Amino acid sequence: MRGSSSPEPSPWWEIPLDWPVEHVPCQLEVVEPRRLTALEWAVLRVLEAFGDAPPSLEEMAEELGLGEPRFLAAVLRALLSQEALHPRPGANEATGLGEVLFTERGLELFRKGQVDGAPSTQGYGLCFDAITDESLPVNTHGRSDPGCPAIDPSELPEPREEVGLERLRTIVQRLGPPVGGADALIRTVRVLSRGEAGKIRSGFSWVTHPLTLVPTPEGGFRLHTPSLTPQQREWLMAYSLEEWVTPARAVTHEWAPHPPFLRRGQPLKRWSASAERLVPISKAEQEAKRLVATARREVLLHAAWAAAPGIADALTAAASRGVAIYVLGAAATGVKAWSAAPQRAPGFVIEAMHPDEAPGALVVDGREALLLDEVRAEVEDLGTYSFEVVGGIHNRAATVGAELRRALLDALPSPRLGTHPPLDVRQAPPTEAAVPRLMAEPQLRLDLARLVLHPTPEGWSGIEAWLATRCLGADRVAAIQQVADLTGPLLPDATPAPWRSAGATAWQAFHQAILAAGPQVVPDDVLRALIRLAPPETAPEAVLEPLVAQWVHPEPAIQSVEALSLLGRLRTLMDGRWQGAPVRCPGFIAALERCLEVIPPPPDEQSVAGLARLVATVAPADRAQRWAWAVVALWPAPLQLEDFGEWRRRHEPLGALLGPALNTHHAGQWKALIAATPARTEEQLSEQLRMSQGLLAAPVAVASILALPVSDDLLPQAERLILLRSASRSVWKQGALNDETWNRHLQALLGIPPQGYSTEVHGPLLSELSRRLQGWPGAGSVLRAWAQALVGTLPPPVLVEGLVWWLESLRGVAGTLGPDLQRTASTALARHMGALRDARQRTAPLWEQVIEAWQGLGLARTSLEALVEPPVAPAASASKPNKQGKKGKKR
Repeated sequence: MRGSSSPEPSPWWEIPLDWPVEHVPCQLEVVEPRRLTALEWAVLRVLEAFGDAPPSLEEMAEELGLGEPRFLAAVLRALLSQEALHPRPGANEATGLGEVLFTERGLELFRKGQVDGAPSTQGYGLCFDAITDESLPVNTHGRSDPGCPAIDPSELPEPREEVGLERLRTIVQRLGPPVGGADALIRTVRVLSRGEAGKIRSGFSWVTHPLTLVPTPEGGFRLHTPSLTPQQREWLMAYSLEEWVTPARAVTHEWAPHPPFLRRGQPLKRWSASAERLVPISKAEQEAKRLVATARREVLLHAAWAAAPGIADALTAAASRGVAIYVLGAAATGVKAWSAAPQRAPGFVIEAMHPDEAPGALVVDGREALLLDEVRAEVEDLGTYSFEVVGGIHNRAATVGAELRRALLDALPSPRLGTHPPLDVRQAPPTEAAVPRLMAEPQLRLDLARLVLHPTPEGWSGIEAWLATRCLGADRVAAIQQVADLTGPLLPDATPAPWRSAGATAWQAFHQAILAAGPQVVPDDVLRALIRLAPPETAPEAVLEPLVAQWVHPEPAIQSVEALSLLGRLRTLMDGRWQGAPVRCPGFIAALERCLEVIPPPPDEQSVAGLARLVATVAPADRAQRWAWAVVALWPAPLQLEDFGEWRRRHEPLGALLGPALNTHHAGQWKALIAATPARTEEQLSEQLRMSQGLLAAPVAVASILALPVSDDLLPQAERLILLRSASRSVWKQGALNDETWNRHLQALLGIPPQGYSTEVHGPLLSELSRRLQGWPGAGSVLRAWAQALVGTLPPPVLVEGLVWWLESLRGVAGTLGPDLQRTASTALARHMGALRDARQRTAPLWEQVIEAWQGLGLARTSLEALVEPPVAPAASASKPNKQGKKGKKR
């Protein structure tokens, strides 16, 4: 049989045939040779030497000097039992040497100096082919339950009860394993029952033999059976291949359930002409998975392939990569899987029910395919059968894919036809989740899948018609745009492609419907949706300019407030997407200018506030400020301070537009009013300060009032400062000037004494200021400093006689100098200290005059004498340390 040749590298099909074998446990009696004893050797040597006329045992015993022959008789009996000898034919008893002969084994062993020892028993397992009765190696292993049995298990023979001794010896010699040593002899064999077998294997098992079908160049198959014996192959060839498997289901017999596919049944040779290669059955599933894993765009397949183990997972993985997958011949039409990821076209698995049989093909990207079909082929020496086969196709992949594509288009729902209802601009746009829910509709996904499979304008119109039945107004525009954006990546190269402009077209229709409806009908949510849904390439002017031209009256004087409100509404909505774009649109700016030029007198502050908020919303900052200043000019500036508060309050609604500039304007007007009507009393000063609250900080307001001239005399100016301090404390409970600031104002008021000021003339002024500034923390220090400055205007006495006049000149500021008086008076004495000491020593009249002037300042005479008294030099003994004392202290 040709099947005995060497196996092919790529067999097409391998049938795992299970062959029955029988395991027989046996018990063997075995003897093994041993060395001869002296008497055994003597007996056998005599028989060998004398042949047919050996001496008697008595003669041999006498010759050997044994006396009685009973020892030789015992040896003779032992050799007979060991089958080294056997009785002569016709001998009644084998009691003498003349009555026995050598056995063949006995003679062979004797010549080796051996004889069989005592017999032993041991277990031994045999293995036989249950069909051909061949002896098989005892280590042949099988399984207990057959998958594809060569015969029906019920037809197995009865377990054998005996094995011939000679056959056993032949099996052991040919197959092993050996029993004992090289010269061991099996004397008997007994088949053991299952209960006696113990660990020896018994019963039937099934050994798997691969039967391989190898394609031949003639378009048939050759059965290759490398592991069968010649007897097994001979028995196998007498039976049909159908005894073990139905070849027509060779590929799909494990793909359950799977729908029927087109089976052409043509000869294998003719079928092979259209397929580049025949895929081995064992690799069909692996090849299908590999092919699906290489898909980049599209997979078309018959549902029989989808039923193959592991293919469903491979299809799902391909869909997750963005591959469009269509399964023809499924139980129902629907969406099996849909996978969408950002920045990638969605992938999906679409199943379509098809009543007719279609090619059992799997086509990937139109370039490579696997075709599942049925052919007729002859198996050498066995006849012609039908087989399922899988072929790899390249050159006809597009043709087979076109067949599947036509069948899929017949199975998927046809596009819808009909007119689209008008867009409703009064409908509020849907929630953010509405359109995604619509995108998850199975019907929409089926329509998209059909469009991807067969891109036509009619297919896209059908999708738009379906969307028109499910949504109105802004949500329809949003849905069309999203579906169009989804379709673009799915069909990047399709022509024509109406979906590429469908989003912009739907938005333009929505825009026109809103223009025609008018601002009173269209709610803000719809306008916001219009702006949000504008295509990315749309300029802001394309959205805003038509609305302004259509909705804003060309004569704003007729309805300026309403027109301004509409412009503010449009700008607020436009800023949500294009921040600041409205103020760059010429039409919008022109309409805004027309509205802002009309400034009617506002009837009340509330109206001004509302109008200011509206202008702030719609106009640029600089234009809104110009309008606000124009409104400010509507109210004339106040002439009296009591009118300032009302005038200022009217401007408060404009504060957000004018900012700090309005405060500056108010502050200037306040300063002009307080300059025109100087305050004389504390009540007037308090009123002026109250008018500055919220306008100027307390330090600025106080400084502004102090900057106004009141008198050339110092006392009135100081009086105003005192009143202003008191008024400030009553006006500002918090944030008032602290004492340090007021002292700085007092210092600035006093300043440096100008030329002509003297202690004699302005001493009373200082006394009056000290009296009025009592209770002013820190004022005394300021006045003392000014008094010191007045003292500085006195010329220092050149001669000692001028000291009296100089001291008498200090009497006007003595009270103000206070604790600094003695130090100040001592400065002039220091220059004439020698003359004073001389006058004191001589008791000159000058010394008495100096004492009188000194005491006239309220200073004690002792302090003067302490200044004039020369210092006493320390005693010499006081400067020398007492060494003994130091030592004592150290101890």
